[in-house]
Amino acid sequence: MEVEYRDKSNIYFPALVTQIGDKKVLLKSKDDAFPEGWYPFEDCRYVRNVETKPIRQIAAGDLIDALIKQSSSDKKAYQRAKVREIKGNFAVVENVEGSTISGVVNADECRFADQVEQLTESSLKKTTLALPEELINYASAVCQTITDNIPNTFAQFNESKKNIDIYALDTKTIRRISVASDMLLTQAKQKVSLIQKKDEVTKKFEQSSAATQAVIEFSVARDLMGLAIGSEGSNIKAAREVDGVTSIAIDESRETETHCFFKIFADNYDAAENARALLEYLTESVKVPSEMVGKIIGKNGKTIQDIVDKSGVIRVTIGEASPDEDNNMIDFFFTGTKESISLAEMLIDIHIKHVKEMESIRESIDETQRRLYPNSDNNGYFNRGYSRGRGNFPGGFNNRPNRFRDSRREQTNGDEHPRVQSPPENYHSTNEDDDAPVERKTNGFAQNGRGRGGRGGSNERFRGRGNRGGGRGRGSFAQQQQHNGET
Repeated sequence: MEVEYRDKSNIYFPALVTQIGDKKVLLKSKDDAFPEGWYPFEDCRYVRNVETKPIRQIAAGDLIDALIKQSSSDKKAYQRAKVREIKGNFAVVENVEGSTISGVVNADECRFADQVEQLTESSLKKTTLALPEELINYASAVCQTITDNIPNTFAQFNESKKNIDIYALDTKTIRRISVASDMLLTQAKQKVSLIQKKDEVTKKFEQSSAATQAVIEFSVARDLMGLAIGSEGSNIKAAREVDGVTSIAIDESRETETHCFFKIFADNYDAAENARALLEYLTESVKVPSEMVGKIIGKNGKTIQDIVDKSGVIRVTIGEASPDEDNNMIDFFFTGTKESISLAEMLIDIHIKHVKEMESIRESIDETQRRLYPNSDNNGYFNRGYSRGRGNFPGGFNNRPNRFRDSRREQTNGDEHPRVQSPPENYHSTNEDDDAPVERKTNGFAQNGRGRGGRGGSNERFRGRGNRGGGRGRGSFAQQQQHNGET
């Protein structure tokens, strides 16, 4: 309940009623303008409840109460003043009581002088509320619930009658209290129930804190609590069995819509951190360059599955590409413990580094190959377009040089000089697969039909398609010469 206290200089300071006695009230200043204490009714006044704004606006010449800063104490107090001039939302006033003060005040801090009344015993309206037995020890909480929900009221516990006295400054407020009393008591019971639970948890916490040396708190998202607790509580049981851990609790009083909070009590911080590593599940992103996403996923997802298996993360989700052209990073969202996510990030870094090193070595081989065969139309060791198979370029082409495209093939095309220089006799390939007998497909023509992978030849490693009769089969070098009239 708000009132105004008059001091010896006849000015009124805003105050709050904290207790009501016999023809006196216990007041507390809003801004420490006067000491807290008991003051008689005659030194107090209150503002009548005005539900609608007055039709007449404050104008020059009106007698008002204005909240003016006092020069002696630098505190604000209401003084009777006369309006000299109105400028926008401000009023130029000159007080008519107390020390002479003139100044400019906000119009919101002014009111007509007839809106206040002297506080008397009859002006205080009173009603009582029977207090259930289970709420007597929490009477202050019930009183607070009433004053919080019904403005400009004051409630206090009557110890002799074991009920609550509720005061208001108008009968309309008293009627509202009567209507809302049952609902207010129900709310008070719920509030008391929570207070009791809080006291119980606080007591346990203080006992646990006294008995342990280390306490760690952390939160887990609600949608990951199933992982943290584990099937039939297996994960939290394993954390409780960590050597040195004395207790693990879920702090329900701090729960939010999105997170739950764990508390771990242990003999030392190492034991507490070991238990935390088992319980703290989260989702974090690891950024991967967009050009490396395919390498990290691997063929049929083999590489990323290997990373998931080795790190121990629960799942991984690949984010969308950013519309920002300057941002060429893709987020890989891993869900798991902090340690497992850290391991997954390490494995990704290792794989990216390996891919880059391999590309660098291939480029070096490519450059060396071009220098070794400067007259070759093959643009490099890893140039594409000669044979299908294993390779690094889009299209699935083999990146090994076609060392079998020799002068015999050029002669079958009628060229006078071979377009590709044959490798020297002492040539040794850097590719470990090149010297192994393999069956390869080439791009070319066999006799009387198109062959895949080059002209059908006498070498057994070539697979051609087509023969003199136009059917499927191996085209031979001798057959081709005979067809051309050379044998």
